Amino acid sequence: MFKASSVKTFKIAFKIYIYKILNTLSYKKPNIKPKSIIILRTDAIGDYLLFCNFLKVIRGHFKDYNITLVGNNAYKDLCLSLSSKWVDSIIWINRNHFLKKSLYTISLLRKLKLYKYDILINPIYSRDLINILIAKSIYANEKFAPSGDYINIDKNIKIKSDRIYTKLFPSKNEVIFEFYRNAEFFSKMLNKNINIKARLDTEPFKTKPSIKNYCILFIGANALYRKWGINNFAKIGIYLIQKYNQNILICGGIEDKDNAKILQNLITNKILDSKKVLNMVGKTTLIELATLILHTNLTISNETSCAHFSALLDTNVIVISNGNHLGRFTPYPYELSNKYKVIFHPFIEANIKKYKELSNKFKYKSNLNINEITTSKVIEKIDEIFIQDINLNNKYLKK
Repeated sequence: MFKASSVKTFKIAFKIYIYKILNTLSYKKPNIKPKSIIILRTDAIGDYLLFCNFLKVIRGHFKDYNITLVGNNAYKDLCLSLSSKWVDSIIWINRNHFLKKSLYTISLLRKLKLYKYDILINPIYSRDLINILIAKSIYANEKFAPSGDYINIDKNIKIKSDRIYTKLFPSKNEVIFEFYRNAEFFSKMLNKNINIKARLDTEPFKTKPSIKNYCILFIGANALYRKWGINNFAKIGIYLIQKYNQNILICGGIEDKDNAKILQNLITNKILDSKKVLNMVGKTTLIELATLILHTNLTISNETSCAHFSALLDTNVIVISNGNHLGRFTPYPYELSNKYKVIFHPFIEANIKKYKELSNKFKYKSNLNINEITTSKVIEKIDEIFIQDINLNNKYLKK
């Protein structure tokens, strides 16, 4: 039998081979585009959220440059609302189609090769194969990136791919929160201190939902080991209804539809009032989700993009985390968000004084069982928030 590492190496080698063929087929002599910049942000929604405010900084520094963003179409509607005013054009990529659909890949590569830019900026710290190949495909006089790590790619491939950059800006070896990681890179690249707030513009999300006095249960995440159990969420939903008379919105991705139905039934069977629970899973755009988050009393969420929305929109959120990406994406530093509360796995909670050691251990992945986090811990935090938040307390007392 083949070892898993051997199979993975073969798959990567095969993808690179396919890329070389498609890259050759997509060859196009570029047009020179003077005073132009192309920026890569090809990773996930949460990564974009922690980056998007820096586009304003780039626009301010390169006032008379034409700026193109290469973005993941997973956050397209959000980006068009938040970032289109800071860039001149956007090239969208579908990560699920790249290298898997030949015609799509050739078409995308031709778009990327249409111009020769003055500067390519690749701010991604943990670059993956898709990002690496896209950066390689683009013509630019100068290419900048942070030194980064190789958690998403073989070390030898990263070393080789880093040769395309005219300058790699050094990154701290220690684990730091991703917003500060972005600030570190852009401060060094632009050679100036950057002091911006980690807040999203709320204008696109101002329309108030028809439902009032509600809490959100966000049950999704990109991996099973990051998802708290549906039975746990049910107990929390029931508690919020019975103790604080809240309406419950169940949110998540389309892949969470089956679990959402189970959760809805678990709650309504207990409280015998189906109108108190609204299943929104798979029914919201990112703009609509952010709007719901902005106007909620409280969000209970796995550690995923929803948690970032809550923190960056300055709304109450309790995040349930097994410690995955500890220090890098969770918890939010207090100075960035004082409404972000996290319940970690008991092992982390018991050893929180060894935070630096723990963050190095879990900075990329945690295999701790998320379902060892008890509902009682979450309920304690809910009570704390409802008691301390004057607005929530007043709403509750009026019931």
